[in-house]
Amino acid sequence: MEDSERHVAVVVALDPQGRLLVQRSTRSVPTAEFTDSWPHEVAADLLGALLGIDVARGRMAATHVDLGDELLAHYLWVKVRSDEMAQLAAGVDDAIVWLAADEVAADPSAVAEGPARSEALRLAFGWTDVPHAKSAIPPKLDPTAIDWGDREVRAAALAALTDDEFDLVTGLLGAWEVTVGGGEDGRFLLTADGPDGMRTALASEPGDEDVDLRVGGQMVTVPGLYALSRTDVDKAVESLLTVDIDEWWESEDGLLP
Repeated sequence: MEDSERHVAVVVALDPQGRLLVQRSTRSVPTAEFTDSWPHEVAADLLGALLGIDVARGRMAATHVDLGDELLAHYLWVKVRSDEMAQLAAGVDDAIVWLAADEVAADPSAVAEGPARSEALRLAFGWTDVPHAKSAIPPKLDPTAIDWGDREVRAAALAALTDDEFDLVTGLLGAWEVTVGGGEDGRFLLTADGPDGMRTALASEPGDEDVDLRVGGQMVTVPGLYALSRTDVDKAVESLLTVDIDEWWESEDGLLP
């Protein structure tokens, strides 16, 4: 990293209703410049100081944008859960406000002007009112701390695999350590290691041919039965949240149940 380059973490936090977290004093989303830190950790510290809650960095979907003048903004998108909203620190409403998309559209000054504003609005609401805004660089994630229960983080992780940014990502989902590899031609290999042993996810429409996937730095050939689509990954992961492991999985001893 060049000495002249500056880095800033920008937190784009939404409540369960999709409203954006804005600091009252600055009328801006939480930001902090940093040097020798992981941006997810900086964002977690900001949320802890503002809201009094501990948000795991693996739940944050990240992008970064070169804002010019040697300023690189790292945007951390996260959705605050209902149970976390119930645990917010006392007096937090004096420091922050949650703004809905229509409120910002009706009163743009509700979010102050600034170099980070454009992408923050785009990530929060899917639109921005800043002309000629710079585009975000594709999502960057910590490949060892994926929160598979968060749909946005999961989608970003699969996109990173498809784009050859990673060939193996892993993270926790309850008692399960979920690992996904591959990404070639939109096909993935998914395993889950839990209290009852290792399980391998099954494709809903398996092909007859074996599939070559790059996993952990090497090519592996897997039967079409284990070559999953994105939809298969979603269904298999979500099945881990249910009481019963259904037809989406195979154990070390054979098909389930």
